[in-house]
Amino acid sequence: MKEWATEDWGGARDFVEAEPDPERQKMSLRALMGTEMDDVQRAEAVSWAGTLEPPLSELAMRGLVARSGGQAVADLAIAWLNKMDRVTWEADSQARSTLSITAMRLASEGPLEFTEWVARLPKGFLHEAAAASGVGFFMESDPAFASEWIANMPEGESRDLAIVHLIPAVADDPARAFAWSLAVSDPGIQSEQAASVLVDWWQRDPQAASAALEESSLTESLKAAIAGQLATPSNGKRR
Repeated sequence: MKEWATEDWGGARDFVEAEPDPERQKMSLRALMGTEMDDVQRAEAVSWAGTLEPPLSELAMRGLVARSGGQAVADLAIAWLNKMDRVTWEADSQARSTLSITAMRLASEGPLEFTEWVARLPKGFLHEAAAASGVGFFMESDPAFASEWIANMPEGESRDLAIVHLIPAVADDPARAFAWSLAVSDPGIQSEQAASVLVDWWQRDPQAASAALEESSLTESLKAAIAGQLATPSNGKRR
């Protein structure tokens, strides 16, 4: 397939479209998208991939993301996501994985490029999921940008997940990590993250951690529960 596609990309594409066996069609599509392409062929591939339906669209996206960048991938991702409904999204783990890979690939282009791309997505669950996935990339490369981005995300599951991933990236600043834990909207996740941050902080600076807990917006019952965790011998220090 790769040799054929190198010599006649259009003919190879037509063969993939006409293949009646679904599994063979997937295999042929993977090979086709793994072919070295010139700029003209890549543009044709992007345009064609935008017309595909799941699961072929996800396979095409993965292949093109690995070999393309910039505006080509950004435009293709928009076309792909615009076909996605929530039921399909929640039921298709491959689609979610493909979105995550695509968002991180676009994030690697830079904060400005990523921000402009996300701004083009329709508001809703896909917009939030793409934003959260891309922010994961910046937690390693640019934590300050990731923090700013998350601060502007709407409350909800995607923002909470992004915060959970951000907290370890700012763990060297326990006061900041604790503040982020309190920004989680889900009460269960919030209490879990707050307790985890405070236990680590208490091992380094018991007085500061205890003061932060006392002054926090956590409920009195939760403060008491966390204080009990801080006082246990397993934390390495005793009050």
